Amino acid sequence: MAPELHPASEHIALVKTRGKGRSAPGPPATQVVPSRKRKGS
Repeated sequence: MAPELHPASEHIALVKTRGKGRSAPGPPATQVVPSRKRKGS
């Protein structure tokens, strides 16, 4: 039970991190897009 809860907590953290990266690709992408456009321009 202890070993299962440990990996579960890590899995949840990974899922939350992945979900944030996929759910929050707007703000970071917006900052990266203008940064690249400015450098490209």
